[in-house]
Amino acid sequence: MKTTIRPQQTASYHSILRLIVANILAGTACAVAADTNAPAAAGNNIMDLSLDDLSKVEIKIASINAKPINAQPAVVSVITSKEIEATGAHDLKDILQLVPGFYFGMDDASEIGTGFRGIWAYEGKIQLLVDGIEMNEGGFGNFFPLDHYAAENIKQVEIIRGPGSATYGGTAELAVISITTKGAEQNGGSVSSRTIATGDTAGEQATASFGYQLTNDWRFSGNFSYSDIVRSDQTYVSLDGSERMNLSDRSDDHPIELNVGGGWKDLDLRFIYDRYHIQDPLLFGGLPNTPPLPFDPNIFKNDIIAVSAEYALKPIADLSITPKVIYKYEQPWNVTPSDPADEVWALLPTYQRLDFDLPATITINDQSSLKIGAHLYHDWTDSGEGTAAVGLVHPVEYADYAGYAQYDLDTRWANLTLGGRYENQSYSGGAFVPRVGLVKAWDRFHVKLLYNQAFRTPNVLVIAERAPGVGAIQNELTTGYESEVGYDFNGGFSLVGNLYFMRIKHLIGYNGTGYANGEPMSTEGAETQLRYNSAKLSASLGYAFTRATEQGVSYYSAAPALGHMNLEMPQNQVTLSATWHVTKSFDWNFSGVFMSERGAYVYPNPNTPSVLPSVFLINTFAEYRWRDFSFGVGIHNLFDQPEIIGQSYAGGSTPDQLMGGSAPQILSGRTFMVKVGFTF
Repeated sequence: MKTTIRPQQTASYHSILRLIVANILAGTACAVAADTNAPAAAGNNIMDLSLDDLSKVEIKIASINAKPINAQPAVVSVITSKEIEATGAHDLKDILQLVPGFYFGMDDASEIGTGFRGIWAYEGKIQLLVDGIEMNEGGFGNFFPLDHYAAENIKQVEIIRGPGSATYGGTAELAVISITTKGAEQNGGSVSSRTIATGDTAGEQATASFGYQLTNDWRFSGNFSYSDIVRSDQTYVSLDGSERMNLSDRSDDHPIELNVGGGWKDLDLRFIYDRYHIQDPLLFGGLPNTPPLPFDPNIFKNDIIAVSAEYALKPIADLSITPKVIYKYEQPWNVTPSDPADEVWALLPTYQRLDFDLPATITINDQSSLKIGAHLYHDWTDSGEGTAAVGLVHPVEYADYAGYAQYDLDTRWANLTLGGRYENQSYSGGAFVPRVGLVKAWDRFHVKLLYNQAFRTPNVLVIAERAPGVGAIQNELTTGYESEVGYDFNGGFSLVGNLYFMRIKHLIGYNGTGYANGEPMSTEGAETQLRYNSAKLSASLGYAFTRATEQGVSYYSAAPALGHMNLEMPQNQVTLSATWHVTKSFDWNFSGVFMSERGAYVYPNPNTPSVLPSVFLINTFAEYRWRDFSFGVGIHNLFDQPEIIGQSYAGGSTPDQLMGGSAPQILSGRTFMVKVGFTF
């Protein structure tokens, strides 16, 4: 059966008019607050480079010393602020959606999470770093990309598209996403206001960023964002069809992000406050024959406070030691009862982590370097108030220690990377994972052969919510094989392609009653990206193919009609982005993603996976820059296609399965956006 759900309404012209007026007023306010005749700030470094130059920027997300992307011992993507700005992206989902291999599914509480290479990776399998601090929530290891991490404040996103645990630890099992926010290199700052209108509703996002490098070696920076955005203007239909709900007034997302950094010489300090609150009107799916649940409709609250201190020591010329301490306090997955006195239905865990990392880098000679380090952290929940629904009644506490090493050797024949990590968690035990990379980069051509093992350690709420009768949860273990070939053609063209195979043993997953280890899961596939850069046009075209080769856990398997696929994971994906540089001051971008058929549980077959239709989402955004101002207008989902986000697991639809039985949500249809920005 194929299920097609059409949008219920389109944006009204009254909403668009309100949107334009609001942003003109915001731009006027900016003008009053600043000298419009001041020259643009200089020294913005990477943000001022051409896209062709940006492809040559050196990074070290996978290497010891900074190297270009084609020399990194990993499959790597880099997205810069210039590319982000061109597409009009407003959150991390918009950015990741244009990277081959990333997909999205829905979890409890209307949360949108990330899949990768055909696997539901949302729960602790992808590590998210923001300015070097891990931002996965500590309860389950999730991160939330929708309406979160304001794109306007991002300087660069670096991604390891493949296992990264040997370097980054137990949430880097399948991929690593590292966000660098705009910092002291700005020697100035920016503010922006954007209004996003869909149907008869409108939302706002406001951002501010500043940074200064002072002459006495002091530096400081700050980034702030606030959003109040309607996630959907569509109609939700429960799995049994008994409940239908228009989401226009019931799906507000309103995160707040504050990120402040500072330092003196080799000392770096950072403070992050991440308040992610969204409205979940579905109450875990609106299950059939179930009375209204006693939850506050603003159900999902995930708050993080993180502070870090890092100091770079150089005791001798060829040795650097960089101790780093991070403390995190969180209130993950908080659910508030409608009646404050109803303690039975309070889900109010708190989580803390104290993290210490001590890496040392030794430059052996011009061709070789060695990095060794020790990493220790302590996780605990101060309280485990739970509900009858999930049974979180016991606090969980564990310690984790790790040792890691990496050796990079660059020769005239090839570059060799050897690395490994041993990590031991006091709850789940130890794991050793090696990595081997062989890379050869010529002037225009490069080849990579990569072997990685990785792991995932269970998080505190995964342990607390383990299925009845299940013993200790083991670490997941992943083995990955990858190869990549790339070539830079004359005339601005470049082409990169890679093949991969990934296999997970002891899969940690929710089985309907709690968390447990399951049978192996594996996928294989190919990804490719064609890029073109010139003075007039910057464009990229990506394609990803994935095939599930082992589906030992039926909880994640799709409809038989779809063959080798997992729920909500398409077999084929096409990404595109093209920016026409009309003048030096005016850019016009078209971007989009095509996803082939996927499997999900939908009405009227709540107990059998159905086939969701393929979808082609097209966005357009135009921006004009005048002096220190920028003015942008855009349309998301230009052709008003239904962006259906289903659950990536069998949530269940029977009344006794209280948690997790959600039908797909449809995100907003055609959406209009107006943005005004000012740089000082």
